Amino acid sequence: MDASTFTTTLKTTRPPFLILTPVCLLMGFAASGYSPQLNPDLIWVVLGALLAHISVNMLNEYQDFKSGLDLVTDRTPFSGGSGGLPEHPQAAGWVLAGAVLSLLCVVIIGVYLSLAYPALWLLGGIGVLLVWFYTSVINRLPYLCLFAPGLGFGVLMVVGTAIVAGLEQPVCVAFGAAVVFLMVNNLLLANQFPDIEADKAHGREHLLIRYGVSAGIRAFNIMTFSVAGLIVMAAMSGVWPQWVLLALIPWALTLKTLTALNQERENIAAAPDALGMNVMATLLTPVVLALALLLSR
Repeated sequence: MDASTFTTTLKTTRPPFLILTPVCLLMGFAASGYSPQLNPDLIWVVLGALLAHISVNMLNEYQDFKSGLDLVTDRTPFSGGSGGLPEHPQAAGWVLAGAVLSLLCVVIIGVYLSLAYPALWLLGGIGVLLVWFYTSVINRLPYLCLFAPGLGFGVLMVVGTAIVAGLEQPVCVAFGAAVVFLMVNNLLLANQFPDIEADKAHGREHLLIRYGVSAGIRAFNIMTFSVAGLIVMAAMSGVWPQWVLLALIPWALTLKTLTALNQERENIAAAPDALGMNVMATLLTPVVLALALLLSR
């Protein structure tokens, strides 16, 4: 493997986006009501979750390159792939091998953890299916495509981490999983707007293609304000300490995205700062929630 192939293969893991994984795991850990003594199995949870994220990123890059989608996409910093394979197509085999190897390691780690925590059999099985079929199948099923990102990061990662950490506060975890579920769904949904025509030409059929831009904007609006509603509800009901209301500050960054989507619609690529605000909100809101939970113990 020469230097350009190695760099391209590494690029397709999408390193800047991998930070979402520890953010989701932190949310699950903080919401779990963990015992003072940390469970060493959490190390395997972190490794398995990162490898799953790497695998789905690499598979997506490989399959979009092979379908020709990556060759016609107008890239933004937040959508359209890394662009690594169109520039260095000789790395395609290495990218596929990396994706498969990463997923194989996920399966091995998952089996190990599931033997100790039987609930993880179901979560892990769903996770492997999401990784393997996300690009080839799920992107052709509008509602599954809409909710699959949140299912993977919000439900599987948050709940899975809480199970291993010691699931002492299931209602608290449920609220945390719901917040991450909605925000990650919106993260991927907003990033689909610039690629509607390219996606449609290459066989994808997500929500924006099947039901139109207006339906996508409505879905984004509903999920955005549902996040705020859940945070306020959890604080007012006593499920979470009232300090979690501070998370509404980073959450408010999504309002810029919401406004831009309503104005620019499929031309949202003309407002990359709005897409960036959505990314920042998706990362910072769970972090603030998690810190509020941890510091209130």
